[in-house]
Amino acid sequence: MPAKKQTPVKTPSVIVKPLGKTGGLDNIHLALTILVVVLVALLLAVSYSRQSAPYSFTNSSLSNPNATCAYGMINGTCVVPIHNSTQVKMAAERFIAGYDTVNTSLSLLPYISEVGMMNLSYDSANHYWYVLFPIQNPRTRSTIHFSLLINDSNLSQIIPMIQTIAPSNPSASENFVASKGVVQISGKSSCSTQVPLQLYWFVDPYEPGGISSLANLTAIASKYGSKVDVSLEILYSQYSQNIANSEGLNNTLSLGDYLFCSSKQGGQPFYSFVSTLEKSYQGAYMPASLLSGYASSSGLNSSMMNSCLSTAGTYINRQAVLAKYYGIASSPSVVTDCQYLSLPQTASYAISYANSSI
Repeated sequence: MPAKKQTPVKTPSVIVKPLGKTGGLDNIHLALTILVVVLVALLLAVSYSRQSAPYSFTNSSLSNPNATCAYGMINGTCVVPIHNSTQVKMAAERFIAGYDTVNTSLSLLPYISEVGMMNLSYDSANHYWYVLFPIQNPRTRSTIHFSLLINDSNLSQIIPMIQTIAPSNPSASENFVASKGVVQISGKSSCSTQVPLQLYWFVDPYEPGGISSLANLTAIASKYGSKVDVSLEILYSQYSQNIANSEGLNNTLSLGDYLFCSSKQGGQPFYSFVSTLEKSYQGAYMPASLLSGYASSSGLNSSMMNSCLSTAGTYINRQAVLAKYYGIASSPSVVTDCQYLSLPQTASYAISYANSSI
């Protein structure tokens, strides 16, 4: 087959993930930094392609596995790769999942990649697999394509063709992208044999994107009702620590305590409390006196709230252990059915993937 045609690549929109991976940069500086990195990466990719000989793929789609030579023929002999397309696809999915630990907006890649539309081609001359799949900007719905070169002799040798920044240690985890917006957590299995489906919603309320993610939580709980059991898991990370350095530990913990206890009452009072909190939260310390007023005006039962607040710390400490068990590196993050990791924005994808009947 002739060399792969060069397809014009749309300039990707810069997406800034509203999580705690920005190193303290504001959105404007972070966006400019990412833009510079992407432009440099594209120049390097073009330079790389010009320095090496063109790749010649003997089969571009593998759409006819029943053909005499599924991967093409050279000098009358069928080409037989060391690894098959299923193995290569898994290697690619694990590599993409590794981007979750990259401290830039590239950490969104595992959750916006359309792995179900992945196309694989084999380069028989150079013994490489070419992997191509679309990624979709969740805001604009525009689509660009991401491509990888994978060494058939060693599937851990992977070169991202468009974006040259790769995960620092993608083989450290066996996690892989199972579906759009969903990462399968290695070594974990289902904990739900029937509805309700279990969701653990991990969040440090003082982490960027933490409070705003609660709108997704309440939307999920409202949409699926008794079919899902959404459990709010409060984390204490560097962002809460930063507040504690100036306001004191016990004062800082009040926000997490109120969120945890209001979620235990659930229903409309909880939704109302979250809505009030979202409207008033400015990314700064919120004193217990203010939170108490919000709880009262939201219709939360004061006796139940006071009783829960007195013991909330014990339960929240256990939630840190649960986060470690699932390898939660940042918040907000959602674990569905004890095995699928997603962002709050893609939690509905994880629910559908875990149980298509819901």
